Amino acid sequence: MLVVVSFTYYSDIVYIPDSSRYTPNELDDLFTNWLYDKTIDHEYWIYENGEKYGVAYDIGAFIKWLNENIFADDNDKVRIVEKDIPKIPPDLIELYF
Repeated sequence: MLVVVSFTYYSDIVYIPDSSRYTPNELDDLFTNWLYDKTIDHEYWIYENGEKYGVAYDIGAFIKWLNENIFADDNDKVRIVEKDIPKIPPDLIELYF
């Protein structure tokens, strides 16, 4: 399936294999929960005074997490189909980060 993944200033069309047992919104929630879970050490944390303060990430983090966790055993992987699209297609689900 194709979805639009939007960040503040840009949107990309992303292919997500149909083999997912999750909806796009569920994938968004799973990723966000993982990303902000302070018990998990990952490369996206920003530290202040030695403490996890916030996160800095982009579309690559979402795709990497999906491919390593949800689609790890699949040959078909999540990937960007089109970068920096000028307009959101009305027929696609949009995930907004």
